[in-house]
Amino acid sequence: MHILTIAPKEHQTAASTSKKRNAPTKSRSFSAVKLAHVCAGMLWDGGETKSDTIRPIWMLLTGTDTELRPFLANFRLGRSATLATNEPHYSRKKPVRFELLKTAGYSFSSRRMTLPDGTTSEVVTAAMDELLILDPGMIDPAGCRFLALPPLWWVAEQRARLRADRVRCAQLVAHAQALALHRPDGPLLPRGVAFSADELIDLAPIAAYVLAYIDRRTRRPLLMGLDFAVQVYLAGLRDGVLSLSATNESSRYHYDRPATSNTDRWLWARHRWAASFTEADTESVGLLPGVAARANHEHLDQLLIAEVQRYTAAQERQQRAAA
Repeated sequence: MHILTIAPKEHQTAASTSKKRNAPTKSRSFSAVKLAHVCAGMLWDGGETKSDTIRPIWMLLTGTDTELRPFLANFRLGRSATLATNEPHYSRKKPVRFELLKTAGYSFSSRRMTLPDGTTSEVVTAAMDELLILDPGMIDPAGCRFLALPPLWWVAEQRARLRADRVRCAQLVAHAQALALHRPDGPLLPRGVAFSADELIDLAPIAAYVLAYIDRRTRRPLLMGLDFAVQVYLAGLRDGVLSLSATNESSRYHYDRPATSNTDRWLWARHRWAASFTEADTESVGLLPGVAARANHEHLDQLLIAEVQRYTAAQERQQRAAA
């Protein structure tokens, strides 16, 4: 949790005038606690400008009612808020400022929430719904763009239901084995990347969550089984249609990035086009790592057609083996 503070423009002007007159000024500032935020500048206009301010695609704020209301009133007007922090990943010579552009189309919602320290408080979410909601209503003719932030509670619930269904688990694992996902030299994933049966079962709800976002953003009919969802999710990360967030380690590589490292087995899934996709403190507010998508329809269609063909071939191999 970090404190964001806004000094209104009218106060700044008054303060500078008063200083000239050598008169004391009345301090007026508005503060709120930033619980978490996500940036994904590559998904929207204005997100990757040369501005020194950080422009989140999603953020979570809290504070007392008397603090939060005036802060939000100023923040929604596009005024920047200064972050108070000494953490190394915010290390800059200039003050760290956050900004919500009025033209970006943020929505604001509030609810009561249990905070990481165990207290309950009013929490406000600022989000670009067009990119974050499951169903945007219309298919973007330019392509598929979204940011999926899987809630931990939902994924945990789906994992429990899946593990209780032995038939579905067996089908999922059998298809994964037909794709050789358990082998580090399998044809679907980069060399050295492999998953155990338990890991794939845990991954299945996240894959289904992401596939649902894709389904709402393409006119192409999709298979919706969990086995296909896992296959498309991993293939999308492999081909760069999807990407996990950037890290300090992934940002160091410009060329010849290894598939995995000693500290990050998902290094292969963090693509350069998503270098501005960063997450801060999302785990502490109950979110699993987010997944970004950016592809034109031609690229997405090529991926989906190839994976349907791969899925069909794998299913046929299983049927022949069982005969």
